[in-house]
Amino acid sequence: MRILLAQQCPIDRPWLPPGKLENALLQTGHTLCCLKVVSEREQGNPASSMAIPKREILCSADDLTAELPFGLPGFTAENDENRRTYDSLTDHELAEYRAVLRDALDELINEFDPHIVVVQYLWVFAHLALESGVPYVVQVHGPELATAAKDPRYRPLVEQAGENAGRLLVAGDEIRQQLLRDFEFSPALITQWPTAETAIVDKSGAAEAAAITRQAEELVGICTAVVRQRFGQIPD
Repeated sequence: MRILLAQQCPIDRPWLPPGKLENALLQTGHTLCCLKVVSEREQGNPASSMAIPKREILCSADDLTAELPFGLPGFTAENDENRRTYDSLTDHELAEYRAVLRDALDELINEFDPHIVVVQYLWVFAHLALESGVPYVVQVHGPELATAAKDPRYRPLVEQAGENAGRLLVAGDEIRQQLLRDFEFSPALITQWPTAETAIVDKSGAAEAAAITRQAEELVGICTAVVRQRFGQIPD
């Protein structure tokens, strides 16, 4: 199966150190490609040593080579008062952000022909995955829901992307209840991932590695079910 990962980096609430889940997914025998929105160009991450094709979209007000001429936005400015947030983007900046991400995603889909897209947040990338027509699943972390609640520009994106996702992946019951209460998504859409047994909290060394391997296997199982639900089988 060909899996396209659509990510914002750095993430506000990381579940895993960068690269570890990607490498574990590769070890399951599937093919990966990664599209990342970044604040600086990657300079060879040791954790990403395996051969995963990546494409980056740089957000920077200082780098003339940047695809987007403003700092990488986040959901909060916690620990960085100078960080841009999504609710601080002007309408023009938001339109530019969506257009650049859409062009990059469409180009990569044409080249890589993924069976499924795994999206990091229930946010702009998720809505663009919906528009692409490729099956997708979404990791829901929580901060995006708070921003959608206070900025009316984003709520329709969250609602449309959520109700059309193959699965909404949540790490705990609090976010599950928020999705049910505030967005009225079908309970059948929401799946706990990682499960309590494979979460890496308080794990290290061999225990962490085993948990990450099982997380990858769980995610592949979820993706396989979504693709088969759409197509009846895994297409060539």
